[in-house]
Amino acid sequence: MININNGLVVDKYSWLIFGLLWILFPKKLLLINFEYNNYNWITIHMTQAFGLFCIMSAFPSYNAIKYNDSEDRKRLVIKTKLIVELILLFLMITANKKILYSHFKFGIFGISLCIIINIMVLCVKK
Repeated sequence: MININNGLVVDKYSWLIFGLLWILFPKKLLLINFEYNNYNWITIHMTQAFGLFCIMSAFPSYNAIKYNDSEDRKRLVIKTKLIVELILLFLMITANKKILYSHFKFGIFGISLCIIINIMVLCVKK
C-alpha cells in the first residue's frame, strides 16, 4: 500500500543506492550514460561528488522517518525533494544538448521513478 512512510523509505533507499553506485563505479556509470571511454580525474571526482549529493538527498527522508515527523512535515519533505528531482531531471535533459538512448537506460529512468513515486505519495489522501 502506498503511504507517506513507505514513500519516504523507498525515496531514502533509492537515493542511497544510486549514490553509492556513483561513488563506487564512476567510470562504469559514465560509460553507460555517455558512451565515452576516457575520463580525466576531475570528471571522476565530480561524478563521485554527485554520488555524495545523492546520498545526502536520502538524509531528509531518513530524518522524517527516524524522528517520526508529523504527516504535514513529511509531505513537505516529499514536496521539497520533488522540486529538487524535477530540477535535476531538467538539468540532465539540457546538459548534453542531445539525449542519448543510454541516458534513458539509467539516469533519466531512475530519476523519473523517484519523481513518479513521490507524486503518487503526495496524491494519497491524509
